[in-house]
Formats: sequence, structure tokens, C-alpha cells
Amino acid sequence: MAIAQIQAGFGPGQTLKYPGAVLVEVDQRPDGLNQHVVLPNGLPQNPSSYAPGDTVFLLVYASPNVRVDSVNSSWGELDKVGPTQSNHHEELVFENTDVARLSRPCQKLDRVVWSGAGLGELTIQEDGLTVTASRRGLSSAYVWYRSQPIVYRLRTSAADCPIPATTAFVAAVWEHLPVPVLIP
Repeated sequence: MAIAQIQAGFGPGQTLKYPGAVLVEVDQRPDGLNQHVVLPNGLPQNPSSYAPGDTVFLLVYASPNVRVDSVNSSWGELDKVGPTQSNHHEELVFENTDVARLSRPCQKLDRVVWSGAGLGELTIQEDGLTVTASRRGLSSAYVWYRSQPIVYRLRTSAADCPIPATTAFVAAVWEHLPVPVLIP
């Protein structure tokens, strides 16, 4: 059986000049769209490899201050399905600073639990990834937050698989959105 991998890449974004990010990943949420493997206990398992001919759903996360111009794949057909909501939780570590970074762009922090001495209120910055605490210090916070990725469907064909193992490269081309200027 042939195996297909998904590898994400990025187009000429503006990360060096402006804050912002685009993240492409295979939908591996427990309640996600790639639940076609069922374990003996009846629970779904999200596979990390796919057979040519499978359909794979991808999540494209973008910071609020960027626009994704296109998403392309080196193999198969890629279709935009639409937005979905994705819930995440992770630990943020503050090491004598007031700044930490989330792993995915965030729309809204739902819950914050400090481990030890807290550093005050957390604020999400323009890029949707950077989180700033009210004060500097050494602490960690568990955060629960929401994101709104765009779902893409990658359809592959077993007949078009060039070799027994192949990789589909997925790239997003994006640009930074201008900051609105308010005129009094």
C-alpha cells in the first residue's frame, strides 16, 4: 500500500516586516473531519498518514491581521470548504517577561488559570498569537481559547500517485492587511 504525507509550507508572507502568521495543519481534532479510522474500542483515531485516494481535511489558521490569498497543493485537488471553530488549550510560560506566544492564532481567550503567582490580565495582540500579561515575572498560565480556521479538502487519486510513498506539499500565500488609519 502506498503512503501519502502532508507537509505544509508558506508563501512569501511578511513575517519579517509585520507581525502575523498563517498555519496549515491536518485536521487532527478529536471531533474533526478526518475520523475515518475507528479503534477496536469504537473511538475514532486521526491517522497521521493517508493512502493515495483518501480525502484529507486541512485547517488553515490566519492571524486576524493577514489575508490568505491562496492555498495550493503539489498533488491532488484542493477545495475550500469554509470556516469552522476550533477550541484549544495550552500552557504559556513567562520567564521574567510579560510576553508569551500561542501556537495558533486566537480569536478569544475563554479561560486563564495561573500556576502560582499570576501576572495579571492577559491581552491578545494584533497578530492573534502574542499574549501580553499586565506585568513581568516568572509564571505559567493555562489558557483555553478559540480560533476560526478555514477548512480545505485535499482529494488525492491512487491512479495519480507517482511512487509508493509520496508527499503532498501544501502552501499558503498571504499578505499583511494594512492597519486602518482613523481621521478625526
